[in-house]
Amino acid sequence: MKARSTVVLLVLAVLLTVMLVSCELAPVSIAQRIQYFQASLNGDRTKAYKNLHPDSSAYTVVGATTDLWDLKFPTADIPYTISNLPADPNADPANVTAIITGSAFNVPAKFVVQLYMTNDWRIWDIQLDEGSGYRSIL
Repeated sequence: MKARSTVVLLVLAVLLTVMLVSCELAPVSIAQRIQYFQASLNGDRTKAYKNLHPDSSAYTVVGATTDLWDLKFPTADIPYTISNLPADPNADPANVTAIITGSAFNVPAKFVVQLYMTNDWRIWDIQLDEGSGYRSIL
């Protein structure tokens, strides 16, 4: 029985190590994170908050509810695309501009992103310009 427990602990330790190393080897760029957010808008909106930075107030406030996303990005306008993202990987993370388009939706947007861990960009804020200048939706 003791040998079996030791083997189970060893396997768990190896799996944990692989998970930690794979996170370091698979960085998430600013553009990738925004594409993941787009996929959440078009798919399972309860997971959209996972694209937000865990230290941001929005992460906790928005959580797994879809109320905010449904209000600002109506499901009737799916599919959404986020285009005109900067091609430069060194773009200013405090001012990532894009265009969010749905079937009846076309709004300039700014994303403010911050690093989470060492190489995983997460969304800190989303600002939309719905005609009167950019305003945060989070």
